[in-house]
Order: sequence, then C-alpha cells, then structure tokens
Amino acid sequence: MRTTPLIAASRVLILAALLAACDKPPIQPIQPTPPAQPGGGQPQGRLSTLEIAVPLTIAIGESVQLTARGRYADGSSRDVTSQVTWTPGHPDVLSVSSTGRATGQASGEANISATLDQVWAGQGGVIVVPAGTFRLSGNVTDERFPVSGVTVTVLLGRGETLTTTASAGFFQFYGVAGDIEVRISKPGFQDLTRKLHIARHEWLQFDLVLANERDRLSPRYDLRIRAADECHSVLPEAGLDRKYTAYFNQDGPLVTATLEGATFAVAHNERMNTFSGIVQPDQITFYLSPEFMETFPFPKVFEQVSASTYFAVSGTVSARISGSQVIGTLDGTILMFDGPAPYRQSASCSSAVHRFELSR
Repeated sequence: MRTTPLIAASRVLILAALLAACDKPPIQPIQPTPPAQPGGGQPQGRLSTLEIAVPLTIAIGESVQLTARGRYADGSSRDVTSQVTWTPGHPDVLSVSSTGRATGQASGEANISATLDQVWAGQGGVIVVPAGTFRLSGNVTDERFPVSGVTVTVLLGRGETLTTTASAGFFQFYGVAGDIEVRISKPGFQDLTRKLHIARHEWLQFDLVLANERDRLSPRYDLRIRAADECHSVLPEAGLDRKYTAYFNQDGPLVTATLEGATFAVAHNERMNTFSGIVQPDQITFYLSPEFMETFPFPKVFEQVSASTYFAVSGTVSARISGSQVIGTLDGTILMFDGPAPYRQSASCSSAVHRFELSR
C-alpha cells in the first residue's frame, strides 16, 4: 500500500505526543483530608484523663476563666476547655458558663466538675468570699470530743455580727479579715472569747471548759431497748423488747458500756456486747454503729435469742439523766437475723424514736 504524505504527517504527530507524555510525572491519587479536630490540631488517641485548673478562692462578683487539659492514650495532650461540660455544685454560690467562665455569686463553698467523652475531673471546696476577706473555720471540742449546738459569733472587726452554730463541733465563717474578736458559747460551758488576726483562710481549734462538774453515770444499770410503735407490725415478738444488765466505765466525757444477762454473738474472738458514748452537759450520746468484720457489718449489740434467731440494734442514742434514770431515744434500726453464720436478715425496722432506758 502506498503511504500518502498526509498519513505520514499524522503518524509523526501522534508519535511526538506519546513521547511528550512519557516525560510527565505520573498522576497522584487524591488523598482524603483528615477530619478537623475540635479547636484545631490533628486527630488524637483515646482520652485518658482530664485535668482542670480552678483557683482556691474567687471573690463575689469576680469572673475567672477555668481551664481543662486532656491527656490521651497516645501520650499527647491539649487544651479542651471549650469542649468539656462544666458543672458547678452550687450555682447559687458559684456559677460556671459553658466556656468555663466561673463567677462568684454568694459567700460559701462550691465544687466544680468537668466531663468529656465520659471522663470526669473535679475540684472541691472552692471558697467564695467578699473581696479582701477570708474563711474562718474550726472545731469546738470538750476534752477532744466535738460539741454540737455551740454558737460562734464575730463580736468585732471585719465580719462583725456574723454568727453560726457548730454542727458536730464544726463551724465556719465567710467574710472575715484583719483583727477580729470571736465568742464561742453554749449552756453548760464557760464562754470563750478570742482575739484573732485573720490574713488568710484559717482553721482553728477551740476547747471548752465546763461551767459545772460533769455528770457521772452509775457503774450499773438495767437497760431496756423497746421498738417504736410503728415497728410492732414488722418485727417478731422477740425484737420488740429486750433487757440487759449494763456496766459502765467513765473517763471524763467518754463512757464505755458492757452488756450482760444474755447470750451475745462472737466475731473474731470479740463478743458483740459493748458500745461507747459521750457525756456532755446537755445530753449523753451513745453510738451503736456497726463494725465491718470481713463482709458482715456486725452491730455493737448482737444477741443470740435462740439457736437460730438473732437480735441486733444499731444507730445513735440521745439521752438525758433524770434522777436515777437515763432516758433517751434511739435513731436507728432494730434487726432480726436467722443464724448461725452466715447470717440472713429476716426482719428490720428503722425509726428515730426507738426507746432506750437505763434504770437503777
């Protein structure tokens, strides 16, 4: 076949185009763009822990930026302040915005927590006070034992007229500073007045002195524990009324009672027939809280009523001396168990008015 000049020219152009294409770099595949991370940055591993930075004190009306930092399983860390969920424990004392801006609202203390991807971090006891003032807190004791119902008042200085009542011996004020005078008082004790200089948050201890000689319990009483009326339809007959002989040993405010006249359970070579108490001018408090031995919470009083029946009582007794008697109420629970060990609870009744009577 004869080749025409037009065909030959076309072949030359095609060959040139192929040779030019061979000199170009190969086309690269398109790479996917990494997903954007909250707040920028590269993908992280699994969040392991959160760390939050919260000041100890925030003034009323002051706003402070809190921060949170996440630490990840791959060893990296970054600021996650804007990603966590901020939660104030007491918004009326300290409010926190969704971006972590904390603002003092009223005197007191508040907890703050942050969560992200089910990881939690918290800071407790953030103090909120008027600017330039501090928190004064402390314990009021009677020979090392806490005294409830004590009135603590600021008589002079910054915070004058502030007053509070100690609960379980503990009190606290918000908004005191400089030279102040404090009075601690309760009937049955001598008033205690102290001059203090407050330049930071302070914790103090005050030990009261009795106004009169302390009451003393007799060495021996007959003890009767009777279930509250509402328990009569719940407990069996054996759990409604128990009697013992109680022997007391008193050392200052501390008393220890040992019960006799019944068969008591034994745990780890210890008979469950003793409890302690505190004698103070306004009342006597007995503590019958259980003790945990291995996995079973043995009550202080745990009586074996029969071969297969056990009686137990736990709680707190508030009582007063009345002539030859000590009369009080038990705020707690009367329980019945099937035994011997392992014990199985068969009935119980909780009340604030179980009767507790000591008679001579």
